Amino acid sequence: TVAGNWTSYRSRVLQYMQQLAVITPYAELELTFHCQRDPRKDFRAAFSRRSEQMPPPPGELRPHPASLNNLVLSNLLRNSPQRDLQSFLMHDLSGIDRTAALAVLEDAALGAAAATDGPRKKRKPHGGGGGAASGGAPHGGGGGDDDGGDDDDE
Repeated sequence: TVAGNWTSYRSRVLQYMQQLAVITPYAELELTFHCQRDPRKDFRAAFSRRSEQMPPPPGELRPHPASLNNLVLSNLLRNSPQRDLQSFLMHDLSGIDRTAALAVLEDAALGAAAATDGPRKKRKPHGGGGGAASGGAPHGGGGGDDDGGDDDDE
């Protein structure tokens, strides 16, 4: 039982049920509303099953790089069967092919050395961020503004 103002939200609930019926043709959906004050306002909506064929069960998905934080990335690297960073990027993360993996390594200034070093080896930090490989100034330091003008306080 859900309480609320049915008069205001009826159309939104029905629209949601219609959309749900479209994306789940194998499901039979039914919505019943009983008005305690006025039985004439009772309502029932049914969305019949349009397919008998069930979709295949979903498989395990690899994590997308945008959803990773340092802890998850560290655990993935630790548990990965891949022996080099390029293979890790291509096989353990979603949406990264060989070209993208090489671009990531190049942008990180690791280049071909990372393709042969295992992801478990510690590397000495490079001096500064981005550099020429990323086309910008190092992270966190004096990148300047993009209009080329003076930065005087007015």
